Amino acid sequence: MNLILFALGLLVLILGADTLVNGATSLAKRLRVPDMVIGLTLVSIGTSLPELIVNINSSISGNTGITIGNIVGSNICNILLILGITSAFYPLPIKKNTAFIEIPFGFFISLILLILLNLGNYFNSFFGLSRLDGIIFLILMVAFLFYVAKVDSNELSPEASSEPDSHLKTIVFRLVRFTNTQSQYDRLMYIFRQYSWLKSLSLSGLGILLLYFGGELCVGGAVNFAKDLGLSQELIGFTIVAIGTSTPELLTSLAAARRGNVDIAVGNIVGSNVFNIIGILGISAVIHPIEMQGLSHINTDVIILIAVNVLFFIFAALSSRYILSKIEGIFFLIGYIAYTIFLINRG
Repeated sequence: MNLILFALGLLVLILGADTLVNGATSLAKRLRVPDMVIGLTLVSIGTSLPELIVNINSSISGNTGITIGNIVGSNICNILLILGITSAFYPLPIKKNTAFIEIPFGFFISLILLILLNLGNYFNSFFGLSRLDGIIFLILMVAFLFYVAKVDSNELSPEASSEPDSHLKTIVFRLVRFTNTQSQYDRLMYIFRQYSWLKSLSLSGLGILLLYFGGELCVGGAVNFAKDLGLSQELIGFTIVAIGTSTPELLTSLAAARRGNVDIAVGNIVGSNVFNIIGILGISAVIHPIEMQGLSHINTDVIILIAVNVLFFIFAALSSRYILSKIEGIFFLIGYIAYTIFLINRG
């Protein structure tokens, strides 16, 4: 029953995020907020709301094992499981700047996460992420958002750059693609749809309510499921919650790869991993410090995440000329199975 509640909560979260983004974007348009600002804020952050709500609820309720487990587990799952499955079916070409800038940035912020988790332990016996740590992550997020906007603006077609409004929308669309907007990418024009004031406010309010109740169901179901089976919250966070919140990325990447949109398939994962750490953990820590006292073994999982990022870089940039091959995809899948066995043995 608790597993059903978790699944229902996850569906409600995804629906709530979709509804809130549509309503809030329409409100922003009515208030004459520039398209670029909408893309950099409401769309890029709003579509990560399911993971964010799960983390905030878990942190406030003291279920910190789920808080970190959800993010670290999701990032490991994104690379080993989702890219593994996708590339096992469809070999994925990878852009040079993705291989040498964006994937290494994922390694860099994973290393920063490991350092910040442990830094407070040496000064005030606080193992976790403080509000200052959250602010550091958010500064990195802003810098990364502008990097993405700058890189993609340099790749605009002449047709798009001839019209200012089209130019802005193309940047936002590509930013949307990179920042893991899931179903929003398939409905890009809806991002710029303007509803009436009443409908905009209603959609925003409904989205907030769905996010709240979905978060309660998702976290409550996961925690109670762990208790029923005598499992730790970290194990549930690293497995069930992580895979559940990564399901949209899997569907998006497979659909994109099948249509030949390999940039979306790879960018979806790289962007998701970056924003999971600097965006979601950043916002979560600013709202409520994430104390992980007694859970220092999670350092092992962060180190595994760092190693996975290094392996991703080797496969993407060094081993096969910017192509994630079927063999490498199968290797990723074997790695995820091994990691899952490790988690179960650890309990």
